Amino acid sequence: MEFLKRHYEKLSLAFTLVLFIGMLLYLVHVAQTIGAVPEVQIREAQVDFVEKAVDRKAPVFQVQYLFTHGVEWVPSSFRKPVDTHHFSDLVEMFPSARCPFCQKIIPRYYFHDREGTETVAASAAELAPRGECVLCHKALKSPPVKEVVKYNPYSDDGDGDGIPNLIEEEQGLDPRNPEDALWDKDNDGFSNLFEYLSKTLMDDPKSHPPMWYRLFIKEFRNIVLPVRLMAVNTNSSDDKNEWMVQISEFDLKSNSKGKDKGMFAIGQEVRGIDGRNYIIEDIDLRQQRKKIGETETVDDQSIVKLKQVNGDVVITMQVGKEVLSPTVKAIVVDSGNITANPTGREYVLDVGNVFAIGDRTNAGEVYQVREINEKAGDGGEVRLARRDGRTFVPLDEPLTRAGKIPPEQRVRPSRASQGQ
Repeated sequence: MEFLKRHYEKLSLAFTLVLFIGMLLYLVHVAQTIGAVPEVQIREAQVDFVEKAVDRKAPVFQVQYLFTHGVEWVPSSFRKPVDTHHFSDLVEMFPSARCPFCQKIIPRYYFHDREGTETVAASAAELAPRGECVLCHKALKSPPVKEVVKYNPYSDDGDGDGIPNLIEEEQGLDPRNPEDALWDKDNDGFSNLFEYLSKTLMDDPKSHPPMWYRLFIKEFRNIVLPVRLMAVNTNSSDDKNEWMVQISEFDLKSNSKGKDKGMFAIGQEVRGIDGRNYIIEDIDLRQQRKKIGETETVDDQSIVKLKQVNGDVVITMQVGKEVLSPTVKAIVVDSGNITANPTGREYVLDVGNVFAIGDRTNAGEVYQVREINEKAGDGGEVRLARRDGRTFVPLDEPLTRAGKIPPEQRVRPSRASQGQ
């Protein structure tokens, strides 16, 4: 051991030297054997998948022939009759659209009703269901048929859009483009066509039909209010007059609690719920104590009744639950305000609400809701009054679902105004 301790460096060096010499000898041996390997011979290609001989000089084996023949695109075709209207080879896509319910992209084929369409299926059972989404199975509306209008140079209205050629030329419109009739040249919320038919100026934003003509009723419904009953505190008393209720604002978009309105007892006033003030009228205590392990909790399902100050409207609130508006609201669409939404801005209106349509550039108007009747007429109506100075003058006609402007005459987005 003493010898190894003294000479371990020399021994390590000697071992390394012997290993190096061994590897060098092995490399020499490998170099000497390389020349002894026979040259690899590549056998000439032989056709072994046909019985008859192949003519290598045939045109199909010539490069020039291959580049000039048989390179055209072969049209895709369906495999089953059910795939007729929505077959794709992943290069040529079939027409598609987004389902308004599940927001998935589906073949446009499913947006059309089966009735009145041509099919190559052998039987109705082989035809895919139409008129409903193939994924969420909700009913779909058939899109309107787009009519192609050909320009008629011999007509006073060459593009058939309802505005004479002479008027279109005076207003800087295109007599060959029927789409510009539904554009809004002066940005007053009325299409060029509707202004022409109404005998107002399509190039003056302050010359237009009454602003409420832009409105139509979409639906009537109770809405969820941005307020919640958070808890009922009995203060360890059986006397209702000693109890306190906690009411808070609630953010419906983020689904989270907002600012506290405060703690209220029976007889106290809660301000600013659905645009009204209410009095706490009664508390129906529904609390149950539960014990989970060592922890005791309270399941609070209490209900609070509120009554409008100087009115008959009543709201019922339950701890932690959504609060619905006590009255039916009218959801009204402004078809002229396509800058806020391509389908129009929506107003949620209640009796007494005051709202404005338009602005200073187009001489906007202010209206007040006088009456909402979802059972009147054909699908309900809303009675409005227009501000005239300091008073509101009731309108002679009610607002309806159809509206004053026919759907085919409502303003549409203009590519020119979008800079396209």
